[in-house]
Amino acid sequence: MTQLLFAAAMIASSAANQPFTVRYAQSITGHNVSVSLNGNRAKTTFAGKLGFQDQNRSWMSYCAQPGSPIRAGQFFQVRSLSSAKQGGNVAKAGNIVAKFFSSAQTADQCAGLQLAIWEAVEDGGDKPHFLSGRFQARASEAVIAYAEAYYDAIDEEGDAIFLQSGGDGQDQITT
Repeated sequence: MTQLLFAAAMIASSAANQPFTVRYAQSITGHNVSVSLNGNRAKTTFAGKLGFQDQNRSWMSYCAQPGSPIRAGQFFQVRSLSSAKQGGNVAKAGNIVAKFFSSAQTADQCAGLQLAIWEAVEDGGDKPHFLSGRFQARASEAVIAYAEAYYDAIDEEGDAIFLQSGGDGQDQITT
């Protein structure tokens, strides 16, 4: 019910396309994984569902910008947009999120969904390649297996809420 209310509020906000302030509260469910972006040295980071708050509610989302870390308690501005209308790799990530956001519940599933999202946003190929390309990741076999399975939804039309940051935060994607 909370996600449904959040979606309704985000749709209203996106119609006006007005930025609003969010606060990153905490990591919810997932695992630490090793990621590399643009061939840079691999770093350990959390992959999974994140908890956020705005003035009226709390919700969960996934990071859509692996190169922009955030810290618990950080406030920043976002604009609510349709992932489908954004097109490109954001739409591909939105397809994945639209299909699997609710069903990803365990730490392995949530970390796998996060890796699939990052792979879609950064590389966006027909098949995921976690050991090559712009985005690379190392995680347990279970997490990679979920990531590969979730990535199969890249071409299944769906729509998610893309929360675009103003550069001082981190893009998010949710339902």
